[in-house]
Amino acid sequence: IELKLNDQLTNGFVVYDLNKPRPRIPYDNETFDVITCVATIDYWVYPIQVLQECGRILQPGGKLMISFSNRVFFQKATKLWLDALALIKENSRSPYPTRAATSLLRLTLFQLNW
Repeated sequence: IELKLNDQLTNGFVVYDLNKPRPRIPYDNETFDVITCVATIDYWVYPIQVLQECGRILQPGGKLMISFSNRVFFQKATKLWLDALALIKENSRSPYPTRAATSLLRLTLFQLNW
């Protein structure tokens, strides 16, 4: 409903389940100059594959912007994310959602800019 009411969308929108095995985002290579991910990465079942897909559909030099909450809804987060958070929490004082996301991004060859 929220997307349908957004008058800023000029080309419509696509709803796609990113938690399918072998996710393939339904856009051509190098389609977007910016992709935003807002408070969802910790609920992806296949985060590495989804991030690789983001890299595929980004134009050269494009940006992937990820934001997340300072809370985790443990009943909804995936086991992969929860295991990463637990390991990082045990071994670090830095905010653990940031460290978990950073680790995933490094696995997908994204360049990190803070």
